[in-house]
Amino acid sequence: MIPLFVKNFLLDNSRKYILAFISSFSIGALIGAIPHTYKFIENYKMERLIKKEIKLQLKKKEEKCKDKNSDYAKFVDIGFPKTAISKFNVCMQEK
Repeated sequence: MIPLFVKNFLLDNSRKYILAFISSFSIGALIGAIPHTYKFIENYKMERLIKKEIKLQLKKKEEKCKDKNSDYAKFVDIGFPKTAISKFNVCMQEK
């Protein structure tokens, strides 16, 4: 059997140091998570930048397909909107 004073000593110390244990564990977990958090933030920024770049390229392509010398503009001026839309779609699908 465990002597009574040893049992009381263990209970008192466990209650006393539980806050220190919890705080040490939390700090260790946070420090360990810093590299993963940094990597996540960098990936998120890169994805946003790629999406903006794709959106800008799409807008430039749309402007190119709707300029004055395009088939789209010619068919709109003549009065064939359905044909103009189909020409615009073909132009947008080209690489």
